[in-house]
Amino acid sequence: NTITFTADDIEARLRRIGFRLKAGSPSGVDPGVKVYEKGLQYWWLSWCYHVGIILAISGFFMTSLFAFEKSVLLYPGKPQTISLYSEDTGWHAFLKSTGRESSPAQKHDEYELTLQEFSTEFYQGLRLDYPEEKMERLALGLGVKKLEPSKKGFSYRPKMWRTRLDVKGPDGEVLHAVLWVNKPFRTGSLTLYQMGYEQKVKLSVRPLSAARTFGSSYDVRGEIINTETGVPFQVKNVSGKFVLGTLTLGTLFKRDGTTEEITPVTTLSYIPGDGPSEREDLGELGPGGRLHAKDLLFELRDYTEGSYLSYRKDPGVWLVGIACLFVFMGLFVRSLGAWYRIQYAVENKNVYILISTRGILADKDRIIRKLRR
Repeated sequence: NTITFTADDIEARLRRIGFRLKAGSPSGVDPGVKVYEKGLQYWWLSWCYHVGIILAISGFFMTSLFAFEKSVLLYPGKPQTISLYSEDTGWHAFLKSTGRESSPAQKHDEYELTLQEFSTEFYQGLRLDYPEEKMERLALGLGVKKLEPSKKGFSYRPKMWRTRLDVKGPDGEVLHAVLWVNKPFRTGSLTLYQMGYEQKVKLSVRPLSAARTFGSSYDVRGEIINTETGVPFQVKNVSGKFVLGTLTLGTLFKRDGTTEEITPVTTLSYIPGDGPSEREDLGELGPGGRLHAKDLLFELRDYTEGSYLSYRKDPGVWLVGIACLFVFMGLFVRSLGAWYRIQYAVENKNVYILISTRGILADKDRIIRKLRR
């Protein structure tokens, strides 16, 4: 790997193409060896790494002391006030352990959230009927039997939950925010994340025998039940419980590229008292529709859909972000930079050079051509 030159002005050539003297053998040593280097000095990279590590550790400490996360449920027409002050932090726990009191919440920590719209979107997916019998499943696995699409139609696959709301800051300014899953909204120290949604349903339930007796002129609405989808509820004088499935509504993106608004519909199931793990599907129910089951007449009177958001305050995030910038800047320069180290010795009139390189952009042959020029 040693290159031989017959030049006596090697040091002038090295300086001319940007090399600088790094080290040399003590005088009187024969042959004398000198080391020249070219490129950004490595102590700059070391500084980048160390600054990044110090900032990251500082950010981690700030997060552990001052960060917290809470949730808020928004319904249309019902503004909610949240505060970026919380006593559920490591700092307040430390103050309590030392017997000191923390400062109270201030108005500049409060934000008012008003839900304007919560919308859901679905894909049109293929629904398949898997056999329940073990032998039929085995035949399916062996390829003897084919898996057929369900005769019940297609399935709804969630595509998007989107929340549109007004955010009133401590200064009184109102911001119009839009956020969805994996797309949070940030303003100042506040960050809002889309977590999910909640559905409240208003049902009317009355004995089916009474409805048959009085016919359509029967004006008694029976028992009014306010419940949530997925939460079991009980009807008076009826054993067991009932539960509503998720109310499907919103925009459907069909497989042919068109869209349509989904007619709201939910499923009603019965949970027997002696078998809480078992469920019996009773049918589907939509707004204004009726369902006869278990000698009862169910009517869906109304429904509301709320957006479930989480908000977080983490003052250490910006420090960790800057730390990542320093570290990745060092890695970027280290990977794509060009470093050269030349060790050379002179014996008689011959110059023996050993070149080592680092970095993707380093080109040993280019340095050799410049030295021979």
